[in-house]
Amino acid sequence: MTHEDLYIVTSEPRGSTWTAPVDMQYILGVGYLHEISQLLLNNNIKHWLDCGTLLHGYRDKAINSAEVIPKGISASDNKLNDIDFDVGVLYKDYNNVKDTFKKNNIHYTVENEDCILRIDHTMQWNNMWTDLNFYRDVPGTEKIVNDFFYSLTSKYFIEELDEMQLYSYKFPVPMYIEKFLQSRYGTTWRTPMTMDYYKKNINDIHKTIS
Repeated sequence: MTHEDLYIVTSEPRGSTWTAPVDMQYILGVGYLHEISQLLLNNNIKHWLDCGTLLHGYRDKAINSAEVIPKGISASDNKLNDIDFDVGVLYKDYNNVKDTFKKNNIHYTVENEDCILRIDHTMQWNNMWTDLNFYRDVPGTEKIVNDFFYSLTSKYFIEELDEMQLYSYKFPVPMYIEKFLQSRYGTTWRTPMTMDYYKKNINDIHKTIS
Protein backbone atom coordinates (compact mmCIF):
# COMPACT_ATOMS: atom_id res chain seq x y z
CA MET A 1 0.00 0.00 0.00
CA THR A 2 1.29 3.45 -0.90
CA HIS A 3 0.34 6.86 0.43
CA GLU A 4 -1.70 7.44 -2.73
CA ASP A 5 -3.70 4.26 -2.08
CA LEU A 6 -5.23 5.91 0.96
CA TYR A 7 -7.30 8.05 -1.36
CA ILE A 8 -8.58 5.11 -3.43
CA VAL A 9 -11.13 3.39 -1.25
CA THR A 10 -14.09 3.16 -3.62
CA SER A 11 -15.01 3.28 -7.26
CA GLU A 12 -17.20 6.31 -6.57
CA PRO A 13 -16.07 9.44 -8.45
CA ARG A 14 -14.10 12.11 -6.66
CA GLY A 15 -16.36 14.56 -4.90
CA SER A 16 -18.78 11.84 -3.86
CA THR A 17 -20.21 12.07 -0.35
CA TRP A 18 -19.46 8.38 0.27
CA THR A 19 -17.35 7.86 3.38
CA ALA A 20 -15.35 4.77 4.18
CA PRO A 21 -16.40 2.91 7.36
CA VAL A 22 -14.35 3.96 10.38
CA ASP A 23 -12.72 0.55 10.76
CA MET A 24 -11.58 0.69 7.12
CA GLN A 25 -10.21 4.16 7.69
CA TYR A 26 -8.10 2.88 10.57
CA ILE A 27 -6.79 -0.09 8.60
CA LEU A 28 -5.75 2.21 5.75
CA GLY A 29 -4.21 4.59 8.26
CA VAL A 30 -2.16 1.76 9.75
CA GLY A 31 -0.92 1.03 6.23
CA TYR A 32 0.39 4.58 5.96
CA LEU A 33 1.85 4.36 9.46
CA HIS A 34 3.71 1.26 8.30
CA GLU A 35 5.20 3.24 5.42
CA ILE A 36 6.50 5.80 7.90
CA SER A 37 7.88 3.01 10.08
CA GLN A 38 9.69 1.43 7.13
CA LEU A 39 11.17 4.79 6.17
CA LEU A 40 12.52 5.22 9.69
CA LEU A 41 13.90 1.66 9.72
CA ASN A 42 15.61 2.18 6.38
CA ASN A 43 17.33 5.23 7.83
CA ASN A 44 18.43 3.39 11.00
CA ILE A 45 16.14 5.42 13.25
CA LYS A 46 15.02 3.43 16.28
CA HIS A 47 11.30 3.80 16.94
CA TRP A 48 8.39 1.89 18.43
CA LEU A 49 4.61 1.99 18.66
CA ASP A 50 3.76 4.11 21.68
CA CYS A 51 0.92 5.18 23.99
CA GLY A 52 -2.62 4.23 22.98
CA THR A 53 -1.55 2.88 19.59
CA LEU A 54 0.51 0.23 21.35
CA LEU A 55 -2.15 -0.40 23.99
CA HIS A 56 -5.00 -0.96 21.54
CA GLY A 57 -2.82 -2.78 19.02
CA TYR A 58 -1.60 -5.29 21.59
CA ARG A 59 -4.67 -5.65 23.79
CA ASP A 60 -7.42 -5.32 21.22
CA LYS A 61 -5.54 -6.43 18.06
CA ALA A 62 -6.99 -3.35 16.38
CA ILE A 63 -6.72 0.41 16.71
CA ASN A 64 -10.42 1.20 16.81
CA SER A 65 -13.76 -0.37 16.03
CA ALA A 66 -16.45 0.75 13.62
CA GLU A 67 -18.57 2.37 16.32
CA VAL A 68 -15.94 4.88 17.44
CA ILE A 69 -16.96 8.48 16.88
CA PRO A 70 -14.46 11.26 16.03
CA LYS A 71 -13.63 12.20 19.65
CA GLY A 72 -12.40 8.67 20.27
CA ILE A 73 -15.35 7.51 22.34
CA SER A 74 -17.42 4.45 21.54
CA ALA A 75 -20.96 5.61 20.85
CA SER A 76 -22.48 2.64 22.65
CA ASP A 77 -20.58 2.38 25.92
CA ASN A 78 -18.40 5.51 26.38
CA LYS A 79 -15.19 3.45 26.13
CA LEU A 80 -12.03 5.46 25.59
CA ASN A 81 -10.30 4.95 22.23
CA ASP A 82 -7.55 6.66 20.27
CA ILE A 83 -8.01 9.21 17.52
CA ASP A 84 -4.37 9.36 16.47
CA PHE A 85 -1.29 7.18 16.01
CA ASP A 86 1.72 7.42 18.34
CA VAL A 87 5.35 6.48 17.69
CA GLY A 88 8.19 6.74 20.20
CA VAL A 89 11.64 7.94 19.07
CA LEU A 90 14.85 8.82 20.90
CA TYR A 91 15.67 12.52 21.06
CA LYS A 92 19.13 11.94 19.59
CA ASP A 93 17.35 11.26 16.28
CA TYR A 94 15.18 14.41 16.37
CA ASN A 95 17.01 16.29 13.62
CA ASN A 96 17.62 13.11 11.66
CA VAL A 97 13.86 12.45 11.54
CA LYS A 98 13.16 15.99 10.33
CA ASP A 99 15.81 15.70 7.62
CA THR A 100 14.48 12.31 6.54
CA PHE A 101 10.94 13.63 6.25
CA LYS A 102 12.07 16.66 4.25
CA LYS A 103 14.06 14.51 1.83
CA ASN A 104 11.02 12.30 1.29
CA ASN A 105 8.50 15.15 0.95
CA ILE A 106 6.61 14.19 4.08
CA HIS A 107 4.96 17.26 5.54
CA TYR A 108 5.13 17.59 9.30
CA THR A 109 4.56 20.24 11.93
CA VAL A 110 6.48 20.84 15.14
CA GLU A 111 3.70 20.29 17.63
CA ASN A 112 6.03 20.87 20.59
CA GLU A 113 9.68 21.82 20.08
CA ASP A 114 12.07 18.92 20.82
CA CYS A 115 9.13 16.76 21.98
CA ILE A 116 6.55 16.03 19.26
CA LEU A 117 6.52 16.09 15.46
CA ARG A 118 3.11 15.63 13.86
CA ILE A 119 2.19 14.26 10.45
CA ASP A 120 -1.25 15.66 9.70
CA HIS A 121 -4.03 14.21 7.58
CA THR A 122 -3.11 10.57 7.94
CA MET A 123 -6.53 9.88 6.44
CA GLN A 124 -8.92 11.76 4.22
CA TRP A 125 -12.10 11.13 6.16
CA ASN A 126 -11.27 11.96 9.77
CA ASN A 127 -9.14 14.66 11.33
CA MET A 128 -6.40 12.23 12.32
CA TRP A 129 -2.66 12.43 12.61
CA THR A 130 0.52 10.61 13.60
CA ASP A 131 2.60 11.96 16.49
CA LEU A 132 6.26 11.12 16.88
CA ASN A 133 7.06 11.46 20.59
CA PHE A 134 10.72 12.11 21.37
CA TYR A 135 12.32 10.83 24.57
CA ARG A 136 15.48 12.25 26.11
CA ASP A 137 17.74 10.64 28.71
CA VAL A 138 17.08 11.53 32.34
CA PRO A 139 20.53 12.31 33.83
CA GLY A 140 21.67 9.96 36.57
CA THR A 141 18.95 7.39 35.87
CA GLU A 142 18.18 4.51 33.54
CA LYS A 143 15.06 6.27 32.27
CA ILE A 144 13.98 8.36 29.32
CA VAL A 145 11.24 10.99 29.32
CA ASN A 146 9.08 12.95 26.93
CA ASP A 147 8.94 16.48 28.31
CA PHE A 148 5.50 17.28 26.88
CA PHE A 149 3.44 14.67 28.71
CA TYR A 150 6.23 13.79 31.15
CA SER A 151 6.03 10.07 30.57
CA LEU A 152 8.96 8.23 32.16
CA THR A 153 10.09 5.01 30.50
CA SER A 154 12.75 2.58 31.69
CA LYS A 155 15.50 2.21 29.11
CA TYR A 156 15.44 -1.57 29.28
CA PHE A 157 12.09 -1.55 27.50
CA ILE A 158 13.60 -0.07 24.35
CA GLU A 159 17.29 -1.07 24.42
CA GLU A 160 16.23 -3.98 22.23
CA LEU A 161 12.89 -3.96 20.49
CA ASP A 162 10.36 -6.70 19.85
CA GLU A 163 7.97 -6.96 16.90
CA MET A 164 4.18 -6.97 16.75
CA GLN A 165 1.80 -7.58 13.88
CA LEU A 166 -1.12 -5.19 13.50
CA TYR A 167 -3.52 -6.17 10.76
CA SER A 168 -1.11 -7.38 8.06
CA TYR A 169 1.77 -5.09 9.07
CA LYS A 170 4.68 -5.64 11.42
CA PHE A 171 5.91 -2.87 13.72
CA PRO A 172 8.70 -2.48 16.28
CA VAL A 173 7.44 -2.39 19.86
CA PRO A 174 9.06 -2.23 23.32
CA MET A 175 10.52 -5.41 24.77
CA TYR A 176 8.57 -6.93 27.68
CA ILE A 177 5.48 -5.30 26.26
CA GLU A 178 3.07 -6.26 29.05
CA LYS A 179 5.35 -4.78 31.72
CA PHE A 180 5.70 -1.69 29.56
CA LEU A 181 1.93 -1.29 29.31
CA GLN A 182 1.59 -1.74 33.07
CA SER A 183 4.17 1.00 33.60
CA ARG A 184 2.09 3.34 31.46
CA TYR A 185 -1.48 2.43 32.33
CA GLY A 186 -1.36 0.64 35.67
CA THR A 187 -2.30 -2.90 36.60
CA THR A 188 -5.75 -2.60 35.00
CA TRP A 189 -4.40 -1.96 31.48
CA ARG A 190 -6.10 -5.11 30.17
CA THR A 191 -9.54 -3.60 30.86
CA PRO A 192 -10.81 -0.92 28.45
CA MET A 193 -11.48 2.33 30.28
CA THR A 194 -14.31 4.81 30.02
CA MET A 195 -13.49 8.47 29.60
CA ASP A 196 -14.92 9.23 33.06
CA TYR A 197 -12.70 6.61 34.69
CA TYR A 198 -9.64 7.91 32.85
CA LYS A 199 -10.22 11.51 33.98
CA LYS A 200 -10.76 10.51 37.62
CA ASN A 201 -7.73 8.21 37.80
CA ILE A 202 -5.25 9.83 35.39
CA ASN A 203 -2.50 10.22 38.03
CA ASP A 204 -2.61 6.55 39.04
CA ILE A 205 -2.88 5.40 35.43
CA HIS A 206 0.33 7.17 34.43
CA LYS A 207 2.46 6.04 37.37
CA THR A 208 5.71 4.49 36.20
CA ILE A 209 7.25 1.33 37.67
CA SER A 210 10.35 2.31 39.63
